[in-house]
Amino acid sequence: MQKLINGVWVDCTQGDLVGGDTYRIGIGGTGWQQQTYQEPPVATPILTIGSVTVTDSAGGGVLESSGKYYVTIGFTPAVTLQLSDTGVNAPLIKLPFVKYADDAPTPIELYLTGNIVNGLMTVQGEAVTSGNYKVTSERTNRALDRMGGSGAGFHVSFADIDFLV
Repeated sequence: MQKLINGVWVDCTQGDLVGGDTYRIGIGGTGWQQQTYQEPPVATPILTIGSVTVTDSAGGGVLESSGKYYVTIGFTPAVTLQLSDTGVNAPLIKLPFVKYADDAPTPIELYLTGNIVNGLMTVQGEAVTSGNYKVTSERTNRALDRMGGSGAGFHVSFADIDFLV
């Protein structure tokens, strides 16, 4: 294997290559096959959610039953999620809170805003009107990928958090 450095082919190993390097490998002793090296994709770590706490920051009651949270109109969501990695910190996080109809997402999204300190995500939002809202790991991961331009560097895995207002 050889790597092109300043117009000169130099013997190397695969460990010497970095993304974008031009290299060539010998083909059966009769020639060379030239390629551009691409870094292997890095898997995004997936953090699990150890616990979920839902309260109404406006003081209303929250009833949880079979994984659904039942709240009154005017509910002002405050959600705390404990991540499996307590070393995660983020000064600003936006958690999508999506309105559903007939078990399908609608274009209506609200964002719960907060932070992550030592793996504890704490977010709050504005008062919501009646309907079915969900926080899903799929939609949350798309939002995490957009954080700060380069993404949060992790994904989350949890059962849907389902609200009936």
